[in-house]
Amino acid sequence: MGIMVVMASCKNCGKEFRMTAIQINTEQDLKSSTFSNLSEKCPYCGEMNTYSGQNTIWRE
Repeated sequence: MGIMVVMASCKNCGKEFRMTAIQINTEQDLKSSTFSNLSEKCPYCGEMNTYSGQNTIWRE
């Protein structure tokens, strides 16, 4: 099993980046998570946006 990360797509520039404000152990945890209003700064364009579980992508 590889490293599992939660990704988001920037609402400003559209590039995917690794979220640092959330730690999830399995894809099922991500699907059942109810987090919302989680602020993340895009490392590409520097735009601060708010994300919820629906805005995330699971990558291994």
